[in-house]
Amino acid sequence: MADTIPITCPGCKKKMQAPAAMAGKKIRCKDCETVITIPGKAASPAAAAKPAAKPAAKPAPKPAAKLAAQPSPPPPPAPKPADDDDEDANPYAAQKDDLDIARCPFCAKELDPPDTLICLNCGYDLVQRRRHESKKVYALSTGDYLKYHMSTFAATIGVILFITLIVLAILYMGELFTEIGLQSDKENPITKKKDYDFPPGACTMPFVVMSLAVIWKLGSFAFVRYVYKWKPIEKKKVQR
Repeated sequence: MADTIPITCPGCKKKMQAPAAMAGKKIRCKDCETVITIPGKAASPAAAAKPAAKPAAKPAPKPAAKLAAQPSPPPPPAPKPADDDDEDANPYAAQKDDLDIARCPFCAKELDPPDTLICLNCGYDLVQRRRHESKKVYALSTGDYLKYHMSTFAATIGVILFITLIVLAILYMGELFTEIGLQSDKENPITKKKDYDFPPGACTMPFVVMSLAVIWKLGSFAFVRYVYKWKPIEKKKVQR
């Protein structure tokens, strides 16, 4: 009979036997799903209790009539066949196939495929030797994207609007000054046009500079949203 190691489940206090070859490995209790580490190989109880061999004693002669009259002992009852795996004679013993199964060192679940780098059950990273945090979030809808990018669209419209105002200011600032009466009656000898009491360029240049600053701010915001932060922030589910 193969050597076994007696172990007790710390969760449900079930006593069971494990093959000596499984010493130092982990198994899972079928009743309470507790992961059990099999201790080192212990001395076999049968070997410890077995006394030293003694010389065989010479049997005493018995009457032939008495031996013939004594009936033979009945054979031991045959073990009841198990209906399923839960009714095995030793359901908690580690099976031979378990020796070659790759398991997660954190949750002891079987790794599928065996060479996977992250356990799909608990998220343990076998390369970095740490567990990745997992969280449950709500699925993002079209409304979430529209609500998130309303400011992005507004920034885009603002950039287009200020570019249009810069072009109009450069082209029509002189005509605007003429309409509001800032043009003098004196004629410029070079351009043969009437001068202005206040030059239009003195207003056009500051307006263009301020507009470019606003365009830079709005454009940077819209660019980051379109390129790097297109996806809205995920909402984590609250566990009650």
